Amino acid sequence: EGDVLLHGSQELCDCFQKSLLTSNEEDGRMVNGRSVALLSCICGYLEALATHKLPAQRYQIFPLPYSALERLVDTEFIPWIENAVVDDRQQQQDDSRPFLLRQHQRRVQAIANLLWSKAKSKPNVRDELHANSLYVILRGNIDAKSLDCFGSALISIAACQILQQKQQQKQTIVCSYLTLSEDH
Repeated sequence: EGDVLLHGSQELCDCFQKSLLTSNEEDGRMVNGRSVALLSCICGYLEALATHKLPAQRYQIFPLPYSALERLVDTEFIPWIENAVVDDRQQQQDDSRPFLLRQHQRRVQAIANLLWSKAKSKPNVRDELHANSLYVILRGNIDAKSLDCFGSALISIAACQILQQKQQQKQTIVCSYLTLSEDH
């Protein structure tokens, strides 16, 4: 079976719906981290094609390479964040917080640091276009865009949920369902 190309908005909506329903069947939650990451990647791809400030540099969004965007999530994003898992044995003796809370906070911090380490620095914050998708972080500086705080928050949630799903067979862990960014 070859790569899936989507040729219209209805096919895109159907794929979104299928992704959301599949994630619900897999782990009982309404949306899992991989689905959030995939939808973020697709939206970022569409944004990169269709929203350039110069009309001559805007492109048609279809056909959309759905399988290629899935591969970005599965072969680049997920392995990348798996490397962000911290060694929880490095506990501070004077830390009175429960172990699972410390573990969770370290994981979130490691993921956020990983995301921001890959984000491009913004030349001028005032002129910066919002870029809040996984596609931007994986594909770098697109039309002078870099990851913004909302994008970091969204991708951090997706990463936390992916890590939780991968580790839930091994141990009990705490997972994020909400994160806040500095300006949202």
